[in-house]
Amino acid sequence: FSAVQADSPTLSMLQLIAARRSTGGVSADDLRALLAERAYVHARIDQMVIDGMAARGHEGRVEATESGLRLLNLVTFYRRLLGILR
Repeated sequence: FSAVQADSPTLSMLQLIAARRSTGGVSADDLRALLAERAYVHARIDQMVIDGMAARGHEGRVEATESGLRLLNLVTFYRRLLGILR
């Protein structure tokens, strides 16, 4: 999900941090508030459904598809190899 295609959490945070550079930066609470007001989650869910990584289930719940689980397992394995899994 590219920052060119949609609103990017990282770019939005950097824009706020840059805008407040001269005033001593941004608090974590300010960053949380910024992210809470954005529609990132809905856009990501919609794109995962379009890409077949997730499906909408009973009562609007989002469920992982087999493709989504395979991607998750692959990325998790790769991150473990790199030692960056949290």
